[in-house]
Amino acid sequence: MWRFTYNLLLHLALPFIWLRLIVRARHTPAYANRIAERFGRVTGSVANRGIWFHTVSAGEVIAAAPVIRRLAAAFPDEKILVSTMTVTGSEQVQRLLDDLVEHVYAPYDFPWAVTSFVKLVKPRVLILMETELWPNLMARLNEEAIPVLLINARMSERSFRGYRRISGLSRPMFASLTWTGCQYPDHASRLVQLGVKNHAITGSVKFDVSLPENLVFETSALLSNWGIEGRKIWLAASTHPGEEQIVLDAHRALLETHPELLLLIVPRHPERFTPVVEAATRSGFITAQISRTPEMPGEIQVLVGDEMGRLMYLYALADVVYMGGTLTNTGGHNIIEPASMAKALIAGPSRFNFEEIFALFDSMQAIINIASGEELAQEVSTLIESETRCRDMGERARMLVVNNSGAADRLLTHVIPLIKSALQHNNN
Repeated sequence: MWRFTYNLLLHLALPFIWLRLIVRARHTPAYANRIAERFGRVTGSVANRGIWFHTVSAGEVIAAAPVIRRLAAAFPDEKILVSTMTVTGSEQVQRLLDDLVEHVYAPYDFPWAVTSFVKLVKPRVLILMETELWPNLMARLNEEAIPVLLINARMSERSFRGYRRISGLSRPMFASLTWTGCQYPDHASRLVQLGVKNHAITGSVKFDVSLPENLVFETSALLSNWGIEGRKIWLAASTHPGEEQIVLDAHRALLETHPELLLLIVPRHPERFTPVVEAATRSGFITAQISRTPEMPGEIQVLVGDEMGRLMYLYALADVVYMGGTLTNTGGHNIIEPASMAKALIAGPSRFNFEEIFALFDSMQAIINIASGEELAQEVSTLIESETRCRDMGERARMLVVNNSGAADRLLTHVIPLIKSALQHNNN
């Protein structure tokens, strides 16, 4: 009954899914490419009879990339197929893993799309990143006796309550998992209550941050090209609608006492790049975009990060980082990358996507908590006026990342034997 209702609602939503694709393609033309893949129609050239690794978007690909590289080294004779749901995820696969894997967009969870995809790809094992579970996909893989490993799994209290309300649909998914690597003990407890059987606590692979080899060169080039050497810089990362204006208003207040201060603002989604540039210009700031040659180097007040895959380099430029998605009810984003670079961190109260990670930073006094745009301006001002406090906070954040690294090693001690077993079992 649950699956019937789910599939009925899913098919009723099909026109809206098409409409959303069309709208997204207007803002991000790449969404108009390879649409057939999203409905299970992959080409014959796509790698099959191999290891299928699924991530959702850019952040998950970045976190999973070290694990995938090590799997490629452990299984050099096996094909690895990486799927994503978003264009930004696809771009990160190309940037980080292009010579090791093939990419495909994962199918929407229509029974016919999933059946077509599995029939054409013929995976021998699926590795899912975090909690990207879909009822029809899991049911189909279970019918085909294809093992599914869930890694870096997390389950917030909020998500747990939601899954438990639809236990008739969700429990078979969790129960069919071959093995689950959980980030934290409380996550594991919730997942077990939802039906997970075999599991281990491995930590979060997002703490295993590797900095780009060309970080110093790229950072120096950015400072020189934009004429911003010696200026204090604060970065608002992964911002959302409604939040960008809060950040811009805070920057206006900061310029009254710190006229040389530069704001770097990086919207979470590419379709927000142009609206944020327009909002900053309307607000009266001298505004520029990272992707364009500056007309007035050194005079810029707001610089919009409008290129995907560049956030690590922009973190390196900043003295202070505000993590977006925390002053809107979005749940926040990953603070580990800027922490690994010893940046002073600020965040608002909405943190449910990474509540355990934020709690760790709170416990080490490695992040400043705010509740409004006014407090944001106050705390940025305090930090840029005190190099000692800024440096000490950043160093606490960096050491927290170092002390919590190693999840990939722990994960792979479980995953590699499971993959070997799956490949041997499905070798016919």
